[in-house]
Amino acid sequence: MINGLYRPGASPIHRLRAGTKLLLLAITCTIVFFMEGWALAVVPVITVALYATARFDAQTLYRQLRPALPFILLIAMFQVFAASWVEAVETVLRFSGLILLAALLSLTTSPAALSDAMLSAMRPFKRFGLPAEQIALAMTLAIRFIPVISQAGEDVREAQRARGGRNRFFRSAGPTIIRTLKLADELAEALEARGLGLGDAEAPRRPTSAFEPRR
Repeated sequence: MINGLYRPGASPIHRLRAGTKLLLLAITCTIVFFMEGWALAVVPVITVALYATARFDAQTLYRQLRPALPFILLIAMFQVFAASWVEAVETVLRFSGLILLAALLSLTTSPAALSDAMLSAMRPFKRFGLPAEQIALAMTLAIRFIPVISQAGEDVREAQRARGGRNRFFRSAGPTIIRTLKLADELAEALEARGLGLGDAEAPRRPTSAFEPRR
């Protein structure tokens, strides 16, 4: 099962239409991505203010950022050696802000409303031959898979601690990736069983599992 990040509420951010939040997120993330220097210092302030407006505490904010922290710090360390510590700080602020803003959208928007908003946004592109429904479904599943991956990593770390092993990122990365691929494979089979993602109906069925040999 795929469990979303959505948490019902009555805050002003919860009451905003999903399409409006998607548009604001796209505009804000574009601005944050191109911001440089000390202007990026306003990003954590705005992010904390938005989470407070949505009535989420600091622990909720940290839980959204925690799975990505190793990657952000790794990129920041590279920036320290390749450029400067200023570039490293900018990297941390920029990527942290982008991740937290995207997580806030999932926290305050129901999966159904988010899927409908994405489908509406993609509909104009159907005239160019793009599969709007499939793209909207893929984007929705990608967002909803974030907590699944996070939970898979947490389960692996708990299993390692139960066996007396040390909790190291690189040690848990492999099992987490394998577990995530299996979940994705099960999802692909469920979608295919419901007739989604199929091309020619008369084409022979191919094995969908990445772990099964082709016949």
